[in-house]
Amino acid sequence: MKWTDKETVVLKKMCDAGVIIDEILTVFPYRTREQVRHKANSMGLKLVYFIEPEINMEAFKKIMGSKIKNSYS
Repeated sequence: MKWTDKETVVLKKMCDAGVIIDEILTVFPYRTREQVRHKANSMGLKLVYFIEPEINMEAFKKIMGSKIKNSYS
């Protein structure tokens, strides 16, 4: 099935916003992962396959700081 202009606009907006492919597929339930991947590649878009895990560095430093201080006491 040929991609419509509206679909390509929506796909571009989602890729530009960094939306992961699994969420993009919910917007295009009639498209396969391969179809979305191929279309994005043909448009020069970058697909995001996973979200980088977020680490709370302040909490880490707080916890590790107290562990390091306690281990030398």
